[in-house]
Amino acid sequence: MATEPEPRPTLVLNPADDEAFRSYAMGLVEGGVITPTKLEDGLRQRYPAAIVRRRELAGERAQIWYVYRDGRWIRPAADRREQRPGRTGRHDGQKTEHG
Repeated sequence: MATEPEPRPTLVLNPADDEAFRSYAMGLVEGGVITPTKLEDGLRQRYPAAIVRRRELAGERAQIWYVYRDGRWIRPAADRREQRPGRTGRHDGQKTEHG
């Protein structure tokens, strides 16, 4: 009896607004990468700090992989542009402990 191939994973990419990163990651998966480790290895050819983690929730049947270009979560580019030098880091104008 033949088994059905596992469905492709859903990728949760960070940063979500990096189209080149998204395209490269999706291309690897569409090209046959079937494990988080293999995706991470492939991504590191172009993005050396990339990390891929499988979400493991009890009873969840879908494959969801968290894919971090910089090895950690970062803000989208639009948010990073708003964090210009001289900003307090708080919306109420109060200085933060480090700012």
